[in-house]
Amino acid sequence: SLLKLVKVCYRTGDFHAGLQCIEKLLAINPWNHEVYAWQADMRKAMGRLPEAIEAAEKGLQLNPRMTSLRTWLAASYQEAGRQEESDTQRSILRRMNH
Repeated sequence: SLLKLVKVCYRTGDFHAGLQCIEKLLAINPWNHEVYAWQADMRKAMGRLPEAIEAAEKGLQLNPRMTSLRTWLAASYQEAGRQEESDTQRSILRRMNH
């Protein structure tokens, strides 16, 4: 499947090919939060942090309970100097874990 190919591309560092597969997956199903998480990871690995954050935000809009993506987003906000947004995500995570 295309998602398996995305994972292979990520592991081998072929982020451009992985992002092409992601675009195809999103054209088929734009509501798959997992695909947005992979898109965020690949964009970040390519040094495209603002675009990576945008992908993660889309993924969380589709599945607000995806704690791994919310944790990723909190760390990425912090890395981008967006401390208030990072703190908000961490606060949400604490409430989710209770």
